[in-house]
Amino acid sequence: MRIGILATDEQATTARYIERAVREAHFELRPLASAENARDLADLDYLIVVDPWFGAVKPLLMAPCPVIGYFIDVHLDLPTRLAYARYCDHVFVAQEDRVVDFTRLPHPSVHWLPLAGDPRVHHVPAQTRIYDIGFVGKLGPPGSARRTVLEQVLSRFSTNDYARYHTPTEMGHVYSRSKIVINKSINHDLNMRFFEAMTSGALLITDRDVPGLCRIGREGEHFVTYRTADEAVEKVTYYLTHDAEREAIADCGRHLVLSQHTYAHRLAQMLERGLHSPRLDAPARHATPRTEAIWRSECMRLIGASAVTVANLMIEGHLSGPMLRNSVTAFARGLVRPVRIALSRRIRSPT
Repeated sequence: MRIGILATDEQATTARYIERAVREAHFELRPLASAENARDLADLDYLIVVDPWFGAVKPLLMAPCPVIGYFIDVHLDLPTRLAYARYCDHVFVAQEDRVVDFTRLPHPSVHWLPLAGDPRVHHVPAQTRIYDIGFVGKLGPPGSARRTVLEQVLSRFSTNDYARYHTPTEMGHVYSRSKIVINKSINHDLNMRFFEAMTSGALLITDRDVPGLCRIGREGEHFVTYRTADEAVEKVTYYLTHDAEREAIADCGRHLVLSQHTYAHRLAQMLERGLHSPRLDAPARHATPRTEAIWRSECMRLIGASAVTVANLMIEGHLSGPMLRNSVTAFARGLVRPVRIALSRRIRSPT
């Protein structure tokens, strides 16, 4: 089976884990940065587009195989993900509470697919757990609920150097050397750290009001939750002094991930959906040329586009007021986008 993965070249992204799952399943992997070369797509059995890839969408319509979209940061920028979902035959959404937004596009094939753990990266055997609490990621803006919780917890216990950037491999070492991993979501997302922490064998202590949490595991059996910063401190203090309870929950959490929530499981779920419903039913494949041109211009407006891309869209001739307005904005954003990308890459850190 030949599987193309359309993704950015960043290393700390979900795409790298899915690529590893493809290799370990002994499928042929074709990593792609763009879909614009038709020859790259011609013999694929599946094309998986992994958030945050936002390139030219028209080539996706030329793919002769099912296009699977995996949309992750829908809690941060929903409009862009919705616009791109129209070009995917099957849509998988990492945040349970946002599935309905994609269904309402409308789209015929939308499914909840939470993130996962990678035991080869996130668990390092035979490590001494020297940190009371571990954390890798961004603290968040000053004054935010996320920063308040993390600073209040991390300042009270021995921990790793969370102020610096960690590669995925380094993160696995940190968590495997931590007794507890603290997690605080952004906009109530079920994030990568949730699964990474449990995969490492540390006790996960995470915020409670996250959609989908109760469908993954059970509070007090697989992980521990809190509502406030004070409660988080209390839970950390308690479980640091109750080793047997902490280790029992951590072991159950790790077993849960290994049995149900690895990226091998996620890849299998994607491919199973494709086999069950192999029709190419992306809304954009069946839209009128005029409607598709408007949808494409909307993608361009959201991410920016070059003058050549905008001109090519207009040359096709499906002109309309919305398309022209989107195209003007797309060109303007296309001028500043390279600068923004360059700046963001200078401050690299996982969320």
